[in-house]
This record gives sequence, structure tokens and C-alpha cells, in this order.
Amino acid sequence: MTLQRHWGLILTALALLAALTWGFLPRAVPVDVAKAARAPLRVTVEEEGRTRVIDRYVVSAPVAGYARRIELRVGDAVQQGQMLVALEPLRSEVLDPRSRAAAEARVAAAEAGLQVAEQNARAATSDASIARKEFERRKALAADGRISREERDRAEAAMQHSEAARRSADFAVDVARHELEAARTTLEYAAARASGENPEQVAVHSPIDGRVLSIPRESEGVVASGQALVEVGDPAALEVVVEVLSADAVRIQPGMAVEFTRWGGEGALHGAVRTVEPTGFTKISALGVEEQRVRIVADITSPPET
Repeated sequence: MTLQRHWGLILTALALLAALTWGFLPRAVPVDVAKAARAPLRVTVEEEGRTRVIDRYVVSAPVAGYARRIELRVGDAVQQGQMLVALEPLRSEVLDPRSRAAAEARVAAAEAGLQVAEQNARAATSDASIARKEFERRKALAADGRISREERDRAEAAMQHSEAARRSADFAVDVARHELEAARTTLEYAAARASGENPEQVAVHSPIDGRVLSIPRESEGVVASGQALVEVGDPAALEVVVEVLSADAVRIQPGMAVEFTRWGGEGALHGAVRTVEPTGFTKISALGVEEQRVRIVADITSPPET
């Protein structure tokens, strides 16, 4: 029994020694192996960009007026010269009781002024008729030598003066008549236009063939001169704007190749740098760090069907 126990201890010690020896033996480490060869080195700058229409046209109101409701929708195709918006004259003001009474008083005053002008015109016509008759008599007497030529000239001057006064009185009648019409217009066109009358319209046309990109104002209403109404452009003519760090921008030159990935379709699109803007700007990153960035404008050179 003692001999068997010694043999068991010896075997256990040998097994433990063999396990320790196996555990500390050096083993092979797996590595990646590749064949070294000469090849071009490609350095890339990867940033997110956004597309935009190259030429955008903001169609604004040429004059102040009342714009009709725009029936177009974003994405609708438009042709060059197509009417986009119709502008009508501004609506008349509503007369309160005080303004209406003042307008009626101005109409009454204009009517009285017209009557005064007409009476003055009649008096001037009568004076001119008498002066002409007097000149005819003086002219006949001067021809016979009964009166001097000086008296004839004075009669002629008086006649011309009377004729000028008559014409001036006629013009005063016209002025009074127009003032009466102007005073009546305030009452006739208050808060509404005359029934059956079509107001003048100013048509605003599309400058290009393209599509509607945005409609800043869709409902009808009063618009000021220069207010934006519709924005149009050609969505087929796109460019890509990328904001890169200024340290990367100094290494980018116009004409360099650009590859657009993760754009929503299969494969990558190709392009080329067109412009590196000469000015930069400061942008706060998502981590709150100020970064100096520069805009890069690139064109898409891949075929449109891709």
C-alpha cells in the first residue's frame, strides 16, 4: 500500500510538471501577411455635403398691389414666360361715418365751385362778344377816317383781352368739373370697385424653364414692392457644397476628383472640384469646439441617368 501511494504521488507530480511545461511553451502568433509592391497612394478628405440648385430665381412683386392666390405647387413645371402670379390694384379704403361726411362735403363744394366757374365763363363769353362787336365798329370807323388808328388798336387789344379771359374761364370750368369727378370717386369706389369693371392686372412671369422650388406666399393678399412670391429653378442642374476644415482646404485645388457615396442610390457618383471659396467661417462642432471651415463647391460629372 505504501509503494502504491508513492507511485501515485510521483505520477501526479509528473502530470503537473508536464502541464506547467506545456503552458509555458512559446506559441505561434497569427499575423496578416501581404506582398509588398509599389502602388499609387490615395489621400482622401471625407466630409458630408449637401446638394443645391445652381441657379435659383426668386420672383418678386414689381409693384405694390393685391396678389391673387397662387395655384402652383412646389415641384410643378413652369415654362419661360408663363404667368406665375397676377397682381391687382390695391383695394379701396372703407369710409367711416366721419370720412363719408367729409367726402360728401367735398362733393358739394366741388359742385358749387363748378357752378361758379360756369357763371364766370358765361360772363366772360358775354364780355368777349361785346368787345368783338366794339372792335368791328371801331375798325369800320377807322377805315372811314372818323377815328384815329390809336383808338382802333385799343379796341383790338380790349377784344383780345376779353377772348383770353373767356378761354381762361372755360379752362376753369374744366378744372372744376374734374375736381367734382375726383370728389365723387371717393364715394363711388369706397371699399369696392365699380360693378362689372375688370381692374388692371400686372402679370408676373417665369424667367426660365424649370420647376417651382418654394412658394414664400401662397394665399392672396396685399404685397409690397420687392416682396418674394415664387422661387423657381432647374433641379436637374445641381452642385454639391461641402464644408471642410481649413487645414484640409489648403490641399484641395479646383479640378480634383470627388466621389459621392451614400447618396441614396447604388454605387458612387463622380465629380470634380469647381470652386474653393477664398473666405472661411467659424463653426461650432457637435462637441462644442470652434472649427475653421471653408466651403468647397463640386460639380457632378456622372451621367444624369445614373
